[in-house]
Amino acid sequence: MSRAISLAVVGATGLVGEALLALLADSDIKFSSIHALASDESAGKRVEYAEKMLKVEALESFDFSSVEVAIFAVPAAVSAQYSRAAAEQGCLALDLSGVWLADPSVPVWCAGVQDVDTEILRETRLLSVMTGAAAVIAEYVHALSDLQPRLASSVVLLPASAGGRDAVEDLARQTARLLSSQDPEPGIFPAPSAFAVFSAGVSATGSGPVAPEQTAQVGLSRLRALAAVQNTVQVSWVPSFFGMSLGITVHCEQPVSADVAAQMLEQAGMPPVSAELGREPVTLTGELPERSAKVANLAVGGVGGNQLSSWIGVDNVRYGAAFKGVQILQLLIKDYL
Repeated sequence: MSRAISLAVVGATGLVGEALLALLADSDIKFSSIHALASDESAGKRVEYAEKMLKVEALESFDFSSVEVAIFAVPAAVSAQYSRAAAEQGCLALDLSGVWLADPSVPVWCAGVQDVDTEILRETRLLSVMTGAAAVIAEYVHALSDLQPRLASSVVLLPASAGGRDAVEDLARQTARLLSSQDPEPGIFPAPSAFAVFSAGVSATGSGPVAPEQTAQVGLSRLRALAAVQNTVQVSWVPSFFGMSLGITVHCEQPVSADVAAQMLEQAGMPPVSAELGREPVTLTGELPERSAKVANLAVGGVGGNQLSSWIGVDNVRYGAAFKGVQILQLLIKDYL
């Protein structure tokens, strides 16, 4: 039985922070204390955890030496300012924002794909947790490693939740205005996003990552298990609230079978809902599981039958971000803390 730990959830009033608290409450992790942190403006508010309410504390004045672990579920700029400082105070800081992915001094951990050297972690006390599209792509490609994948091309359809609560509210407001025959008047998004699709570009939308295509590719390049795979990623924003969709085509060294690939994916915890293209469409973002991805429409192509394509749907907030943080925390408690 694992011992109880002290934890701070940074960004507790955000979408990912709230999802983290809900998943932690349902987990078997024991806490000696748990702190909900947010900006000065949110300090004093209450957030739900298990069957009680936690009072939100101010991030700016929090003493991170008082907790063993802090999970940063905040925009990249905020994590850049506070996560390394938390590590310097002796706290183990887990960043979900991706801001440290390009820093070779910060270890990267992707659950089920790449572990981390605990000795290095003891030195840095700062860990970049792979989340979002990069984590889903890594899991999928790694599951097919026996087929010797050499190239993976991914198209990611980002929902509004990737830009935070303000982006979700902006999409809802735009949709309501358009349905009332009014001008959408986008606020967070750089252009009308309701009933529209636009490329991600290199600037952040809401609290989303800067240059999401480049962020995903940099993250994937940090994974030793995928060193032999060339990854290309394209990203667009779509008028969806929480469901993220990915279309992936993997080019392998040998001919592939949809049935064999389906078995590999199932063993990796990504069981396809259909092992081949069917006549009926499959919803990718409806009824999404909180702790796994939804794989559909496996199809074999290519001149030599060496290409495997499929669509994947995930809950961007709960699975793509919050669950990844919980997974890493559970592994750390088992092997590190």
